Amino acid sequence: MRPLDVAVVGTGTAGSATALFLARAGHQVTLYERVSDPQPLGAGIMLQPTGMAVLRALGLEEQVVSRGERLDALVAETPKGRRVLDLSYGDLKPGLFGVGLHRGVLFDALFQAARAQPGITLRLGVDVEDLAWARDGHFLVEAKTQATFGPHQLVVVANGARSSL
Repeated sequence: MRPLDVAVVGTGTAGSATALFLARAGHQVTLYERVSDPQPLGAGIMLQPTGMAVLRALGLEEQVVSRGERLDALVAETPKGRRVLDLSYGDLKPGLFGVGLHRGVLFDALFQAARAQPGITLRLGVDVEDLAWARDGHFLVEAKTQATFGPHQLVVVANGARSSL
């Protein structure tokens, strides 16, 4: 497959991970972010074994897991003490576990890896609000100035549930 020029909008977990996978596959990626100094939002999260497999594929598993707390099981009970979930990861496959951590640990590992990855160009402080199509590709339209960025052959929208895209 020939390399593509790809725009990824959003430097959160999904955007940074997507940019890393695409750049490592040989594509030229421009990673756009609304804020000029991206920071994590939120508090604690829990990574399931599937999320850890993604980190492993990106070479970031040890870095993230070392800053979290290993979880070997999930147990959930009603307020009256009735168990509604009792899952031991090891019962699914020996060696599986989850990790509880601060969202910032995951954000920082992915964003710093994207920042250092050859083939990824960061465009910070660009608030993409719309897309424009032209014969030579897709353009991103910035909110305040209406400036356009591109063209890109592919646009990945990963800037959250409230995205105008």
